[in-house]
Amino acid sequence: MSYEDLPALTIDVSEGVATVTIDHPPLNLMDGVLLPSLRAFVARVRDDADVRVIVFESADPEFFVAHGDMAYLTDPDALPAATRAAIAAAPGSTVPEGLNIL
Repeated sequence: MSYEDLPALTIDVSEGVATVTIDHPPLNLMDGVLLPSLRAFVARVRDDADVRVIVFESADPEFFVAHGDMAYLTDPDALPAATRAAIAAAPGSTVPEGLNIL
C-alpha cells in the first residue's frame, strides 16, 4: 500500500509496524492539511495486511501536535473547509451527523 501522497506525514512500514511521522512545520497544527492526511491514512491502513502496529511520532522534537489551527476560531469557513477536506480524503468512510472532525 502506498502512503507517499499524504502531505504532512511520512510513513514507513517495516516488519508489521507503520511509523507515522507528523511533519507539518512549524508546529504540526491540526489544520486543513493534517486532518485530511490523517483521515486518508486511517482509511488506507485499515485494509493494509502488512501493518499490525502503528506508531505516531513527530519530526519536531518540541511539538507532537501543538494545537488546532487558530483560524478555526477567527475564520468561520476554516473548520467547515477542513471538515469537508477530511471527509473527502476517505471516500466511503462515514462520519456521524454533527461530529466535530477534530
